[in-house]
Amino acid sequence: MSIIWFDVCALCVAATVLYAYLLRRSLRLPQNIIYLAQVCCVLLTTTAGIGSVVSQRIAHEAMVDAPYTAIVGGSMYLSSRIRLHFFSYLYFTSHILTPFLFVIYIYAILGVTSAAWKDFPKLFLMLTVSALALLSTPFTNAIFYYDRENVYHRGNLIWILYAAAFYYVIYSVYLILRFRKTIRRDFLLSLFSFSGFALTGVLIQMLEPRYRVENFFNTLVLLMLYISIERPADYIDSQTGLQNEYAFRINADISLKRGKTLHLILITIDNLKSLDKLLGTAESDVLVSEAAQMLGRVHKNSVLYRLERDSFALVLKKGDESEPAELIRKIHFGFKDPFPTGAHSIQLFECCCYMNCPRDAKALEELMRLIALASVSETHRSRHRIPVEELDLAADEREREIDRLLKTTDWKDLFTIRYQPVYRVADGRFSEARVHVEIREAGKGTLMWNEFDPVAERNGTASDISMYILESMCALIEEDLPEECGITSFAMKLPTALLMAKDGADQIIEITERHQVKHEMITFELTERVLMAYRGMVESNILMLKEEGFRFALVDYGNGYTDAGAVLKMPLSSVTFDPSLTVEAQVSRQADTLLRCSVEMLKRFRLEIKIDGIESLEERNYALNLGCDMMQGGYLSENLSGSGLLILVKGGAYAGL
Repeated sequence: MSIIWFDVCALCVAATVLYAYLLRRSLRLPQNIIYLAQVCCVLLTTTAGIGSVVSQRIAHEAMVDAPYTAIVGGSMYLSSRIRLHFFSYLYFTSHILTPFLFVIYIYAILGVTSAAWKDFPKLFLMLTVSALALLSTPFTNAIFYYDRENVYHRGNLIWILYAAAFYYVIYSVYLILRFRKTIRRDFLLSLFSFSGFALTGVLIQMLEPRYRVENFFNTLVLLMLYISIERPADYIDSQTGLQNEYAFRINADISLKRGKTLHLILITIDNLKSLDKLLGTAESDVLVSEAAQMLGRVHKNSVLYRLERDSFALVLKKGDESEPAELIRKIHFGFKDPFPTGAHSIQLFECCCYMNCPRDAKALEELMRLIALASVSETHRSRHRIPVEELDLAADEREREIDRLLKTTDWKDLFTIRYQPVYRVADGRFSEARVHVEIREAGKGTLMWNEFDPVAERNGTASDISMYILESMCALIEEDLPEECGITSFAMKLPTALLMAKDGADQIIEITERHQVKHEMITFELTERVLMAYRGMVESNILMLKEEGFRFALVDYGNGYTDAGAVLKMPLSSVTFDPSLTVEAQVSRQADTLLRCSVEMLKRFRLEIKIDGIESLEERNYALNLGCDMMQGGYLSENLSGSGLLILVKGGAYAGL
């Protein structure tokens, strides 16, 4: 008689796993659905196995307690036969499906491409053979049969089921080895151990069928899967209970690979970082949770993911081109009212971007790049909606290349430092020079300063690059430029990262003193980003350099949201207007009025005015008419090497001025 205690233990373990699985929020990942099917299948197999053994014992006891002739052919005998066959067929049917589902689960975990689905005929082969053998059993006794005394016997073709189980275990190992590079190493080790447990259970069951251990080993595999792969923390955001970015990546990747249409609305909370500073992260986390609850009610037929701390993705299961626009309006309406938290009532500012894949992105990597671009606050500047067409993936790829170049290459070998002469109107000559830096890379052309400077600020190389430029500039002043040449000042951009460093000012002073360069010969150009960060260490470093005699100029004035009041707080000696503003002012009366008023205001505060980007005679004349103090641009002089600059200022060739 079979021993059922392993089956009883298996039933308890499988029921516990199912209970724990159903307690958590339902995930819509394919692997989770297949896993749930495995749990149910093993539960069914185990229940049928226990029912079969119990039915055999009841039938056996009935045969012992009653005369044989009174039972065989009677209603009790018939009901026992039906019950025995029902549980046996249920057991073997679910038994066949269990290893098959395990292989399907491995396919889902490995994230195989559509081409790999061509292997599925191999997968269905043994399932078909096993099913046919089971279907023929009532006529051939191929898999099992019961004798006249209701005693269970193995059929002559029972080995087919064991062969199928072995086949699927070996096939799963083959899949793991074939696609091992597509999954994490811990998942890889887990899958190998699962296959080993399954193989052990099949082997023991085949050699000692009386112990019925296969279901017990299968439930151990399910438990291990739940602990190591089906962990809720891997796919669920702990704060909001939503599916996280990892879950989004899996589902989006599957949809894109299968060519399905993916309607996605990205919602980014603009002011969360400022609220972190104002309220603290604990309070702002409450706001995020409330916003997540509101977004979850926006559309019933959708799935909401939390991608980053301040961004969500609303994926529509069904939708047309008109529905997302209405949803965005609904989302905006939901954010109009303040969200209460503690003693505060705070309004959150959102920005939405609708993406329709594969129209906007054909692969997961491309989609995630779009999402990253749309999530950056500089992209939307407090707008409530941005069209996906504004997101420039080509420019983003260019920035990525620059980032790799600055991080992985000895950039000093690629840098070319040149100087653009600056014409001073009062002197009637070139009396200053501005440093320009270029990167020349074989096959990729020339990278200008304005291209790689923002990237260098973000990846942390800006400070080292600036120190290298300052060192080169000071060496030129010390060795090649005598005072009588007429150049009284050199200007270069100073990155925010260097000013935020505790010893930023000390580094600058050390370099200039080592080359014996007078501090008043150096003008540091500050961008709007420095202006916005003018406090704390940035302010301290600038004031220290000012006291040492260095001069400061604000560049690109009029580009963006320059605060005139903040400009006047800084120790500036000059302001450079953005070239786009001067070009616009020549064709627009409003821009011209704005520019002239700005020039007049800044001059009243004794700030010198420099006009950049002079590329024609008309632009030169307009700059002179504005009353600027300095001019620079391609019309006046091209960028020169150090020796070329010296030749220009000594020769008196002033570009037609």
